[in-house]
Amino acid sequence: MSPRKRASIRLWQTELFVVVIVVAMLILSGALSAGLKDTLSEMARTHEIRNAAALVQRLTMRLPLTSDDLGGVRRDIDEYRIIYGTGIWVYARDGELLESSHDGKPSDAVLHAAWRGGLVESPSYTSVDMREGGWVVASKPLIGTSGSVLGIVVTASPVDSSLRILDAIRYRLWVTFWISLIIAGMLGFVFSEFIGRRIRAMSEAAAAMAAGDFQQRLPTGFVPDEVYDLAVSYNSMASRLGEAFAALQESESAQRRFVADASHEMRTPIAALKGILELLTDGAQDDPEVRDDFIRTMSVETDRLGRLVSDLLTLAQLDAGSLRLEVTVQWAADLLDNVTQVMHALAERAGIALDVDLPDGDLQLLGDRDRVIQVLLSFTDNALKHAPAGSRIRLRARSTDGTVTLEVVDDGPGIKTDELSRVFERFYRSGTARTGTGGAGLGLAIAKEIVEAHGSTIEVRSTPGAGSTFGFALTKP
Repeated sequence: MSPRKRASIRLWQTELFVVVIVVAMLILSGALSAGLKDTLSEMARTHEIRNAAALVQRLTMRLPLTSDDLGGVRRDIDEYRIIYGTGIWVYARDGELLESSHDGKPSDAVLHAAWRGGLVESPSYTSVDMREGGWVVASKPLIGTSGSVLGIVVTASPVDSSLRILDAIRYRLWVTFWISLIIAGMLGFVFSEFIGRRIRAMSEAAAAMAAGDFQQRLPTGFVPDEVYDLAVSYNSMASRLGEAFAALQESESAQRRFVADASHEMRTPIAALKGILELLTDGAQDDPEVRDDFIRTMSVETDRLGRLVSDLLTLAQLDAGSLRLEVTVQWAADLLDNVTQVMHALAERAGIALDVDLPDGDLQLLGDRDRVIQVLLSFTDNALKHAPAGSRIRLRARSTDGTVTLEVVDDGPGIKTDELSRVFERFYRSGTARTGTGGAGLGLAIAKEIVEAHGSTIEVRSTPGAGSTFGFALTKP
């Protein structure tokens, strides 16, 4: 199949302009010509009736017409012709031609029809032939004192002057037509070039976008509304696509970092387990004390690996939006007590006291019990990693307008300003954490996702050297 022949939009628009102007001018010329012809015809008719009426008024003074009066009639019509320049015929009632004065005349049939039409006083008889060599004819009766028709006056004028006027106007119309056509072609070319540039810019911008460049933008200055709307839509689309593409790249980069970090975190306990198993296989199992120590270490590493797998699964569910929350009414005191029971042994081992701070009236809130406890455990575990021995960690609840805020407050070294925005990143671990506490750096990241799934946000307040406060608010039932 041969490729389709392409035509420039500039050519199309120019041709369209020309065609529209041609059609418009032809219709206008035809309408004006026809209207002007009718107008000239009506003007000639009115003028000729006025001429005939004026001559009738002059001749009425000579009624009744007799052969003795024809000399006077002759003088009257000659004088009248000098003034009005028209052909004149005076007929008796029976159709006898009494007198006439003319240089040329219409056909006898036309004059006969005018004589017959003149027998009736009203309406006045006229006929117009707006063709080359045509005449405009009018007739009026001569009415005697008794009211009877005594004669007929017929006047006739050639339509040559009217035709010359009509031809002159038609000529000017054609000159105007060609001038308008040339101007329209030029304007069409300029306008089409203006629109064509905008469309070429859109084509180039679309090609750039297809190549991955989302920074291209179309101008929205002096352009037609449709082009303006298209440019605005394109710019909005380019902006959204650019943001989506950047987010996709960032997501892919984050996904790669996540897989690398997860692999690194899982490699450590797996390597430890593999090393212990090799030592046991090489004979360490024969020493009960060494064997029992290895078994305890394997248990710790296995628990560590299990927590990591559980955290990764939770994150995967959160990312996929498949984590289901069972939101029910919970007592704040019950939640905080549960956290202190779980973390009591670790706090005691670190030499840190756990306190629960509740208002006089216990508070109720709406939340998923297990997930809220998981968040508070993550806050408390993070505080235990950073707080020095001999300090206190306070778990507290306080009522606000329509919500209950749960907080974990420690007396640790606080968080540096440059680290504060990163504490919720996956696999991020602060350099100020106490050694030997382990953790993959997923706890706070998971806590943030869970709190946001509840429709809330985590608030962190920290002053270097004065401790940190992690909290979030849940609605009251």
